[in-house]
Amino acid sequence: PVMFAELPWPGAFDGGTGVAPADLPQYTDAAGLPELRTKLALRYGVRHNQVMLTGGASQALQLLADGWIDPGDVVLTEDPSYLGALRTFSIAGATVVQLGLAAEGVDL
Repeated sequence: PVMFAELPWPGAFDGGTGVAPADLPQYTDAAGLPELRTKLALRYGVRHNQVMLTGGASQALQLLADGWIDPGDVVLTEDPSYLGALRTFSIAGATVVQLGLAAEGVDL
């Protein structure tokens, strides 16, 4: 059998990112790989410190909920909505109110 350490990294990992394959299994800045954040900041015309990378939508929602939602706040969502978001908002102590959808958008 082939051991994981013997497998080469796919070419996509070393294509112009400024990151060596040996750097990939290492821990990085909590906001995400600095080189990738810099490239994204340049691409979208924002400052490097305005870019944060997450491990998916759930992590991003958790960070937003931690920073912006206080227990007792009301959060409005569409119905149906992403179950991960509903759970995250509820755990943060928010009262989640789901709004129905009409042909024109959210039915207020």
